[in-house]
Amino acid sequence: PEDATFRSYADAIAYMPSDGDDSVKAAKAVNFMDESGRIIHSYTAEEAAALSAEPTCALREGLLFKGWNYNLAEVKAYAGQYGGVDVGANYVPNGRKTKLYISITDEEDLKVERIKVRIMRSGKEYSTGYITVDWGDGTPIDNTQQPPYMTHTYEALGDYVITLTPRAGYTLEFGYTALFSGNTSSRDQRGLLRKIEFGDGANFYYTYCYALRGCYNLEYVSFLTRDIATIPEKLCYECIRLKAVSLPDWVIQVQDAAFNGCTAIKHISFNKLDSLGENNFNGSEIESVLFPGSMLGIKGFGNCTALKKITILQSDTDPGIGRSVIGFSGCTALEAIEFPEGVTYINGFSGCSALARATFPSTLTYLGGFQNCTALKIMDFRAAASVPTLNADFYGLPSDCRVVIPDELYDSWKTQSKWNSSYAKDKFVKASEYAE
Repeated sequence: PEDATFRSYADAIAYMPSDGDDSVKAAKAVNFMDESGRIIHSYTAEEAAALSAEPTCALREGLLFKGWNYNLAEVKAYAGQYGGVDVGANYVPNGRKTKLYISITDEEDLKVERIKVRIMRSGKEYSTGYITVDWGDGTPIDNTQQPPYMTHTYEALGDYVITLTPRAGYTLEFGYTALFSGNTSSRDQRGLLRKIEFGDGANFYYTYCYALRGCYNLEYVSFLTRDIATIPEKLCYECIRLKAVSLPDWVIQVQDAAFNGCTAIKHISFNKLDSLGENNFNGSEIESVLFPGSMLGIKGFGNCTALKKITILQSDTDPGIGRSVIGFSGCTALEAIEFPEGVTYINGFSGCSALARATFPSTLTYLGGFQNCTALKIMDFRAAASVPTLNADFYGLPSDCRVVIPDELYDSWKTQSKWNSSYAKDKFVKASEYAE
């Protein structure tokens, strides 16, 4: 039923009632993900090309499904052109509550402590009576808890869903201290949390937030309220089992290191994101990523050694606003990259040892960070309208690498001081003289 509620993490994960089989699927080239990043439909590129309609999505309590972040024509086009795409579900929030899915496997954890939240309204903090808690174990709804720290004792080991409901008009805020983290008098219980859904009234009270830091069994996180437009700095820091990130269309910014140390992430869907901060997906298992045209700032994928393909869609914002692409150093499986028009600033591709080709747009004004790209055969500047400023040298390029320059810019490129003194100076070739 659409208003289904769950008493256990396992029940909630299994609940997918739409078209007969919405269980978690193995990843393929084209993956459709629900609000938490779970792959619920997957296809090869050939299978996606044969689709006559978009797949459906399961009913969700407190959410109204409104389609996918790419339509069927776009999915087919991206699958055909880029070899695959991760597609995220779009929803209209409809009273979804904040839920914490926990699993208790040790009797020492039956007393759950350190669930830290604040109840806020107009800058003032409130306590007892302003939040109700369903502990998910059949005990009466609890309105006696006194934030910021809440505690409950369970009778038996098992999986439970904790539902937090602030009083109408009040905000449920998560802050600096990690949920379930220990102190001098309590046990560190961050391993209890398996999934979290930030629902109606939820938000964060710092621009940086450690609410989920080190929750090492956390697999899925969902942002299911329009109150959350920004993912704060270090929110999911070192959540080492987090599998995927699927951001709804109301999340437009991810701060620095929000997902830093989440090394198990393999799939991401950004939807309408404007900017992505530094050090977010460094060292993760992502194999390919598609950046939407809405993104002005792209960064934070250093040392993603499985990353083979980066696709940056043409800007759908003001063409006069420059876009930056930074922070892909050490992506040793990346084979080629083409930067679209509108990108002005590029840096941080050093040590991409499999990178064979890089193609640059006419809008480029600043370039750095392609050192030790030992397989790079061509740096293609044929679209250039001017000589970009060079910030870093190109040592470590192979001897047969070629820097292809428009004929009309060749002389000025050769005499520009940074370029003329760089390791690339002997690799210049006019576009008219270059043969693939």
